[in-house]
Amino acid sequence: MAELAAVSGAGARGERIRLVRALLAAATRDEQDLLLRLLAGEVRQGPSTPWPWRASPGPPGSPPQNCGAP
Repeated sequence: MAELAAVSGAGARGERIRLVRALLAAATRDEQDLLLRLLAGEVRQGPSTPWPWRASPGPPGSPPQNCGAP
């Protein structure tokens, strides 16, 4: 994905297409589905709670805690 993001300049469109095809060819069907949704912006990558909130270090289901940032 980093390589894909770094592509620019003349021929960038063709190179991006080549990279995406190679990525999808190496992925399972489930991985392909996730990758396509990530690339289309349908799925967000990363934590589901906004900063400065972090998941509680407590047991599953415990509420998030403020990490002290403003």
